[in-house]
Amino acid sequence: MQKQINSYKPLVFAGVFVLSAWILVNALSNWAYFTHEFYPAFYKMFYPLYSFLFGWIPFSIGDIFYALLFIILIASLVIMIRCFLLGQKWRGIRVLARLIKFISFLYFFFHLFWGFNYYKPNLSEKLKGQKYTIEELKSIAEYSLENSIVLRENLEENREGVLKFNRKEFYDQLPSDLALKQTKLDYAKIPVRSLKKYSLYSFMMRYFGVSGYYNPFSGEAQVTRLTPTTNLPVTMAHEQAHQMGYATEYEANFIGYLTCIQSSDDKLKYTANFKALKYTLSEIYPKDSLFVREKLDAFSDAMKRDYKAERYFYDKYSGRADRMFSAMNNAYLKANNQEEGIESYNRFVELLVGYFRTEQASVLDKD
Repeated sequence: MQKQINSYKPLVFAGVFVLSAWILVNALSNWAYFTHEFYPAFYKMFYPLYSFLFGWIPFSIGDIFYALLFIILIASLVIMIRCFLLGQKWRGIRVLARLIKFISFLYFFFHLFWGFNYYKPNLSEKLKGQKYTIEELKSIAEYSLENSIVLRENLEENREGVLKFNRKEFYDQLPSDLALKQTKLDYAKIPVRSLKKYSLYSFMMRYFGVSGYYNPFSGEAQVTRLTPTTNLPVTMAHEQAHQMGYATEYEANFIGYLTCIQSSDDKLKYTANFKALKYTLSEIYPKDSLFVREKLDAFSDAMKRDYKAERYFYDKYSGRADRMFSAMNNAYLKANNQEEGIESYNRFVELLVGYFRTEQASVLDKD
């Protein structure tokens, strides 16, 4: 009997690990001083270590780390099942206990390295963007459309007449520290060379509908190869915003927009205006579809080619895998203080309207 009890001790200790990690993370995430003051300061000092360790490596260390995690998980499950099938119950329990403790460590270090950024004050507290009117959205859409038409006119195109630029040059053009111009909002920034890399899993990510992602364990901003040029700059800037500590998706979307719109490069400005245009038209459509159709018809021929190429790309790779990943991402976001789940991406419009109220009020007051 005593031997049977002892065989379960590793599992009990593993349970203590899980409970301890959960209690610690929840206690810290609900401690205002920690999330509002201590952790943002800690992260600002800690992040440069990522650049020092991984900045010189040309490929994604984070992707390799995830591959190793997958191998460890599968190997542990295989060994555990084999032990149980061979009647070696105590060995199987030990393997399970180690796996549980390992996952508990990952859970805690995810929050330590980056995850506590989900609990700090968000930009909605600085921008009065909680509510907006349909007229404000229309004004922003018209402004973004006018700018897009002008900016797109003289940009380089490929053989199909779609926006073109050298991707390596783009990496250099996009500010590595997202050094935003001075505004009334005093955005936080980390003045170090950020890590921008193509994902080793680009082919798979395209079928998951993922243009890019941030790896909190390596500090790398990953982007999917072949991402449409109209989306690539704002996607990379979005992932770099995560590097800066903007954890929520709508904040990263907004910082990505702001970075490109303030760029001196017309290509980046165009992609930012194009993004704002698409988001605002999407919000307007349920309430005034006629307005949206009129604006789509007003796209320049070059913009229509860009839009068609973009839609073709995403339609080509959409499917069951895309829907499955969306469900997983939705669960992940809800578990990390984003109650809206994947709908939180669309809260970008709230911040966009707040930005125009604060920095571009003349656009909204033109009537």
